[in-house]
Amino acid sequence: MTDTTADAQIKGACIKSVFEFLDEHEKKEETLQALPVHYRDLFNQEILPALWYPLESYLQLLDAINMGYTRKMPDPYFSMGSKVIFDGMNSIYRAFFRVGGTDWLVRRSNILWTMIFQGTTLKTTVEKPGVGIARVIGDVRTTRNLCKTIVGGLTEALLLTGADNVRITHPTCKVAGDEFCEFHATWEI
Repeated sequence: MTDTTADAQIKGACIKSVFEFLDEHEKKEETLQALPVHYRDLFNQEILPALWYPLESYLQLLDAINMGYTRKMPDPYFSMGSKVIFDGMNSIYRAFFRVGGTDWLVRRSNILWTMIFQGTTLKTTVEKPGVGIARVIGDVRTTRNLCKTIVGGLTEALLLTGADNVRITHPTCKVAGDEFCEFHATWEI
């Protein structure tokens, strides 16, 4: 398999949400200083939500973050992923979350995925009511921090559709050498 990370992209809105999160926790400057110079230069410019940015820049950003786990925030990456999706709800994507309910959104989330990521594909299935699987496919570099933000984002997306008791596991991961990342979700309506 050929690594296509260099061609993969992410919407600026995701990066902007992460920087807002870092600002809220007074970690933005520290994180910028931890980045390689060319990414620091990129992120010192205004981040435009509608533009595409290299996925590698986002991976480097996530890896540069040095936030400890606390009782209030057991996983900052999960929280960042939640914020990215929550912020997206305050945009044109809002209609996707209320139109057809949770199962409807899970079946169509691949469409939303392409509005955020280019270079990877999200394949989703609803196994039965309240049980779904999401599989991220693509020959791009993956990091544990990216996977944690995806878990946070998937959880938030389900909650925004009105689902309760959302649980997501990540049994298959490219970081562990698997062919793809897979996320299993359960929820109640």
